[in-house]
Amino acid sequence: AKTIIACDGAANTLSEHKIIPTIIIGDFDSLSNRTMKKLKNILVNKPQQSENDLRKSIIHAKSLGVRNLSIVGTWCS
Repeated sequence: AKTIIACDGAANTLSEHKIIPTIIIGDFDSLSNRTMKKLKNILVNKPQQSENDLRKSIIHAKSLGVRNLSIVGTWCS
């Protein structure tokens, strides 16, 4: 992928696997302090609680002009 957008805490897992996303987006309630410090230059803070982090990512991708989007590695808890 040319662009990888990580939703909040998913960036922790990507970082553990040495994968650096293009953007990390969310309210950062699940992002570890270590990952936040390491990747602070690519954080896009969206603290609104009216949308979940996946939806925030989709909206942001659309604002960047992304026309094709693949969602990978999602789960609900």
